[in-house]
Amino acid sequence: MRHAFAFLTLTAVLTGCGRDETISGYADRNVAYRLISGTEQPLNATVAFPRKGRVEIAAPCGTYRMRQTAPYPWLALENLSTRETRCDAGPAETAFLTALQSMTVAEVAEGDLLLSNDDGVELFFQDPDA
Repeated sequence: MRHAFAFLTLTAVLTGCGRDETISGYADRNVAYRLISGTEQPLNATVAFPRKGRVEIAAPCGTYRMRQTAPYPWLALENLSTRETRCDAGPAETAFLTALQSMTVAEVAEGDLLLSNDDGVELFFQDPDA
């Protein structure tokens, strides 16, 4: 019995049991990255990755939540839900949310966050405190 427990413990350590391999494990969990470019119209929006599998978005007309399940550097953003609505989302906000859901790759480095997809669309974000 002792050997079985030791084997399971060693296996868990070697396979990184519990390690967050999503973007939340690489981006600063305490930062709401501010949208800098990538939308046709300027938009005051942020995206944050506060814990494994969770994406939080703040935009002028609402706050949103999504799931993210792909291992970094890939993205699989799904299940967009509204947490709070302050107004009807305008065309710029709707276009941003649509673009965000189409992102498939993430790059995080020194306060910068770049999300992109196979169609060449890019959303660039920065840590506002960097």
